[in-house]
Amino acid sequence: LLALPHRVFPWLGPRGIRITSWNMNGFLHTVDASLSRLQMQRGRVLGLTRRFNIVVLLETHGNEGHHLSLRALLPFWGIYMTFHATPTAGGVLVLVHPDLLREFVSIQPHIIEQGRALVLDCTHPTFGLRVAAVHCDCRHRTVQRRRLWRSLDGWRPPPLQGLFLLIGDFNTIANGDSRFYPATGSFSHVADHLEDLLHEGISKH
Repeated sequence: LLALPHRVFPWLGPRGIRITSWNMNGFLHTVDASLSRLQMQRGRVLGLTRRFNIVVLLETHGNEGHHLSLRALLPFWGIYMTFHATPTAGGVLVLVHPDLLREFVSIQPHIIEQGRALVLDCTHPTFGLRVAAVHCDCRHRTVQRRRLWRSLDGWRPPPLQGLFLLIGDFNTIANGDSRFYPATGSFSHVADHLEDLLHEGISKH
Protein backbone atom coordinates (compact mmCIF):
# COMPACT_ATOMS: atom_id res chain seq x y z
CA LEU A 1 0.00 0.00 0.00
CA LEU A 2 2.95 2.33 0.47
CA ALA A 3 3.44 2.63 -3.29
CA LEU A 4 -0.16 3.65 -4.06
CA PRO A 5 -1.00 7.34 -4.52
CA HIS A 6 -2.45 9.23 -1.57
CA ARG A 7 -5.51 10.28 -3.60
CA VAL A 8 -6.57 6.63 -3.89
CA PHE A 9 -6.40 6.04 -0.14
CA PRO A 10 -6.83 9.50 1.47
CA TRP A 11 -6.20 8.08 4.96
CA LEU A 12 -3.01 6.26 4.05
CA GLY A 13 -0.54 8.78 5.50
CA PRO A 14 3.28 8.58 5.34
CA ARG A 15 3.47 5.25 7.23
CA GLY A 16 0.98 3.45 4.99
CA ILE A 17 -1.03 0.56 6.42
CA ARG A 18 1.17 -1.75 8.45
CA ILE A 19 -0.87 -4.65 9.77
CA THR A 20 0.12 -7.81 11.61
CA SER A 21 -1.43 -10.59 13.68
CA TRP A 22 -0.12 -12.71 16.54
CA ASN A 23 -1.71 -15.89 17.91
CA MET A 24 -0.94 -15.56 21.63
CA ASN A 25 -2.43 -18.75 23.12
CA GLY A 26 -3.53 -16.80 26.20
CA PHE A 27 -2.51 -13.28 27.17
CA LEU A 28 -1.37 -11.59 30.40
CA HIS A 29 -4.08 -12.90 32.72
CA THR A 30 -3.05 -16.58 32.51
CA VAL A 31 -3.03 -17.89 36.08
CA ASP A 32 -0.29 -20.47 35.68
CA ALA A 33 1.97 -18.30 33.52
CA SER A 34 5.33 -17.26 34.86
CA LEU A 35 6.13 -13.61 35.39
CA SER A 36 8.82 -13.81 32.72
CA ARG A 37 6.29 -15.06 30.17
CA LEU A 38 3.87 -12.26 30.97
CA GLN A 39 6.66 -9.69 30.67
CA MET A 40 7.69 -11.21 27.35
CA GLN A 41 4.14 -11.02 26.02
CA ARG A 42 3.69 -7.42 27.12
CA GLY A 43 7.04 -6.45 25.62
CA ARG A 44 6.19 -8.13 22.33
CA VAL A 45 2.81 -6.39 22.08
CA LEU A 46 4.43 -3.02 22.72
CA GLY A 47 7.09 -3.88 20.15
CA LEU A 48 4.42 -4.66 17.56
CA THR A 49 2.68 -1.33 18.24
CA ARG A 50 5.93 0.48 17.45
CA ARG A 51 6.21 -1.19 14.04
CA PHE A 52 2.59 -1.55 12.95
CA ASN A 53 -0.47 0.69 13.00
CA ILE A 54 -2.99 -2.17 13.14
CA VAL A 55 -2.17 -5.06 15.47
CA VAL A 56 -4.47 -8.08 15.67
CA LEU A 57 -4.07 -10.30 18.75
CA LEU A 58 -5.64 -13.75 18.40
CA GLU A 59 -6.55 -16.48 20.89
CA THR A 60 -6.16 -14.05 23.77
CA HIS A 61 -8.58 -16.01 26.02
CA GLY A 62 -10.19 -14.35 29.04
CA ASN A 63 -12.72 -11.52 28.95
CA GLU A 64 -12.67 -7.74 28.67
CA GLY A 65 -11.81 -7.29 32.35
CA HIS A 66 -8.64 -9.32 31.90
CA HIS A 67 -7.35 -6.92 29.25
CA LEU A 68 -7.90 -3.54 30.85
CA SER A 69 -4.13 -3.24 31.32
CA LEU A 70 -3.87 -2.68 27.55
CA ARG A 71 -5.74 0.62 27.92
CA ALA A 72 -3.15 1.76 30.46
CA LEU A 73 -0.26 0.63 28.24
CA LEU A 74 -1.77 2.16 25.06
CA PRO A 75 -3.96 5.05 26.29
CA PHE A 76 -4.52 6.72 22.90
CA TRP A 77 -4.96 3.61 20.78
CA GLY A 78 -8.27 2.28 19.58
CA ILE A 79 -8.86 -1.09 21.27
CA TYR A 80 -11.62 -3.36 19.97
CA MET A 81 -12.31 -6.86 21.26
CA THR A 82 -14.59 -9.85 21.32
CA PHE A 83 -14.34 -12.85 23.63
CA HIS A 84 -15.59 -16.41 23.65
CA ALA A 85 -18.10 -17.56 26.26
CA THR A 86 -15.43 -20.01 27.44
CA PRO A 87 -12.54 -17.93 28.85
CA THR A 88 -9.93 -20.51 27.88
CA ALA A 89 -10.81 -20.35 24.18
CA GLY A 90 -10.77 -17.80 21.36
CA GLY A 91 -10.55 -14.09 21.91
CA VAL A 92 -9.75 -11.41 19.31
CA LEU A 93 -8.33 -7.93 20.01
CA VAL A 94 -7.59 -5.29 17.38
CA LEU A 95 -5.35 -2.32 18.21
CA VAL A 96 -5.46 0.77 15.96
CA HIS A 97 -2.77 3.48 16.07
CA PRO A 98 -3.95 6.99 17.13
CA ASP A 99 -2.71 8.56 13.89
CA LEU A 100 -4.88 6.17 11.87
CA LEU A 101 -7.86 6.69 14.19
CA ARG A 102 -7.85 10.40 13.41
CA GLU A 103 -8.18 9.77 9.67
CA PHE A 104 -11.69 8.32 9.95
CA VAL A 105 -15.05 9.84 10.86
CA SER A 106 -15.79 6.78 12.99
CA ILE A 107 -14.67 3.20 13.58
CA GLN A 108 -17.41 0.77 14.46
CA PRO A 109 -16.68 -2.82 15.57
CA HIS A 110 -19.05 -5.58 14.44
CA ILE A 111 -18.87 -9.05 15.98
CA ILE A 112 -19.36 -11.68 13.28
CA GLU A 113 -18.75 -14.62 15.61
CA GLN A 114 -18.25 -14.16 19.34
CA GLY A 115 -14.60 -14.53 20.29
CA ARG A 116 -13.72 -15.58 16.75
CA ALA A 117 -14.36 -12.89 14.14
CA LEU A 118 -14.54 -9.11 14.32
CA VAL A 119 -14.92 -6.51 11.55
CA LEU A 120 -13.86 -2.89 12.01
CA ASP A 121 -15.85 -0.57 9.76
CA CYS A 122 -13.74 2.58 9.33
CA THR A 123 -15.87 5.33 7.80
CA HIS A 124 -14.33 7.99 5.56
CA PRO A 125 -16.12 10.60 3.35
CA THR A 126 -14.47 9.39 0.16
CA PHE A 127 -12.94 5.93 0.63
CA GLY A 128 -13.44 3.64 3.62
CA LEU A 129 -11.56 0.74 5.18
CA ARG A 130 -12.85 -2.51 6.64
CA VAL A 131 -10.60 -4.87 8.56
CA ALA A 132 -11.78 -8.41 9.34
CA ALA A 133 -9.84 -10.11 12.15
CA VAL A 134 -10.49 -13.85 12.29
CA HIS A 135 -9.48 -16.71 14.57
CA CYS A 136 -11.30 -19.76 13.19
CA ASP A 137 -12.30 -22.54 15.56
CA CYS A 138 -10.29 -25.64 14.65
CA ARG A 139 -13.44 -27.68 15.37
CA HIS A 140 -15.46 -25.87 12.69
CA ARG A 141 -16.95 -28.24 10.18
CA THR A 142 -17.38 -27.37 6.51
CA VAL A 143 -20.87 -25.89 6.91
CA GLN A 144 -19.77 -23.64 9.79
CA ARG A 145 -16.69 -22.52 7.88
CA ARG A 146 -18.74 -21.64 4.80
CA ARG A 147 -21.19 -19.72 6.96
CA LEU A 148 -18.34 -17.67 8.42
CA TRP A 149 -16.83 -16.85 5.00
CA ARG A 150 -20.22 -15.84 3.65
CA SER A 151 -20.82 -13.58 6.64
CA LEU A 152 -17.45 -11.93 6.10
CA ASP A 153 -18.08 -11.61 2.38
CA GLY A 154 -21.13 -9.49 3.17
CA TRP A 155 -18.83 -6.86 4.69
CA ARG A 156 -16.73 -6.35 1.57
CA PRO A 157 -17.40 -2.84 0.25
CA PRO A 158 -17.66 -2.17 -3.50
CA PRO A 159 -14.14 -1.58 -4.93
CA LEU A 160 -14.71 2.14 -5.47
CA GLN A 161 -16.02 2.70 -1.95
CA GLY A 162 -13.42 1.09 0.27
CA LEU A 163 -10.64 -1.40 0.94
CA PHE A 164 -11.27 -4.77 2.63
CA LEU A 165 -8.47 -6.47 4.59
CA LEU A 166 -8.79 -10.02 5.93
CA ILE A 167 -6.22 -11.17 8.48
CA GLY A 168 -6.00 -13.90 11.09
CA ASP A 169 -5.51 -17.58 11.87
CA PHE A 170 -7.82 -19.71 9.74
CA ASN A 171 -6.89 -22.92 11.58
CA THR A 172 -7.00 -25.01 8.47
CA ILE A 173 -4.75 -26.20 5.67
CA ALA A 174 -4.93 -25.88 1.91
CA ASN A 175 -4.20 -29.55 1.20
CA GLY A 176 -5.34 -32.58 3.14
CA ASP A 177 -2.01 -34.40 2.80
CA SER A 178 -0.64 -32.16 5.58
CA ARG A 179 -2.70 -33.94 8.25
CA PHE A 180 -3.58 -37.54 9.08
CA TYR A 181 -7.02 -38.58 10.36
CA PRO A 182 -6.74 -41.78 12.45
CA ALA A 183 -10.51 -42.35 12.51
CA THR A 184 -10.68 -42.74 8.73
CA GLY A 185 -7.08 -43.73 8.02
CA SER A 186 -6.96 -40.91 5.50
CA PHE A 187 -4.75 -37.90 4.88
CA SER A 188 -7.63 -35.77 3.61
CA HIS A 189 -10.88 -34.31 4.87
CA VAL A 190 -13.36 -32.05 3.11
CA ALA A 191 -13.01 -29.45 5.90
CA ASP A 192 -9.29 -29.05 5.13
CA HIS A 193 -9.70 -27.48 1.72
CA LEU A 194 -9.32 -23.83 2.66
CA GLU A 195 -8.82 -22.76 -0.93
CA ASP A 196 -12.15 -24.22 -2.05
CA LEU A 197 -14.02 -22.66 0.88
CA LEU A 198 -12.46 -19.25 0.30
CA HIS A 199 -13.27 -19.34 -3.40
CA GLU A 200 -16.87 -20.26 -2.67
CA GLY A 201 -17.25 -17.46 -0.14
CA ILE A 202 -14.79 -14.56 -0.31
CA SER A 203 -13.65 -14.85 -3.96
CA LYS A 204 -16.96 -14.88 -5.82
CA HIS A 205 -16.84 -11.28 -7.05
